[in-house]
Amino acid sequence: MNCPNCGAPVETGEVFCKNCGAQLSSAAAKTTKPANPAAVPVAIPSQYKPLGAWAYVGYSLLFSIPFVGLICLLIFTFNDKNLNRRSYARSYWCALLLALIIAIVLVVIGFATNSMDEIMDVLNQIQALYS
Repeated sequence: MNCPNCGAPVETGEVFCKNCGAQLSSAAAKTTKPANPAAVPVAIPSQYKPLGAWAYVGYSLLFSIPFVGLICLLIFTFNDKNLNRRSYARSYWCALLLALIIAIVLVVIGFATNSMDEIMDVLNQIQALYS
């Protein structure tokens, strides 16, 4: 049997075409409808599989490693293999950007509250340590 919408081959008794998703026939849909639709397992494509709680912990630890984490973060940000992992990697970038903005604001506030003489004294002391 072939799908009337796209012409792809379908098995007898199928309600929807696996290629285009079109409903094959209303008679087949009525005869093959299960008594309890919640009991029928749904095959989720691997691209949409959810991540477990420990996966998020593991990815957080992985992304925290200085060089390897940055490389993995870049790879997972643009990888379409698992959309939940990609979304988490992109949200991790947002958190890093937010942390950077907060750090810059705190540094600016710190410099604004001290006079330039005090800042120069601290910089001279640091320079004297390494000289």
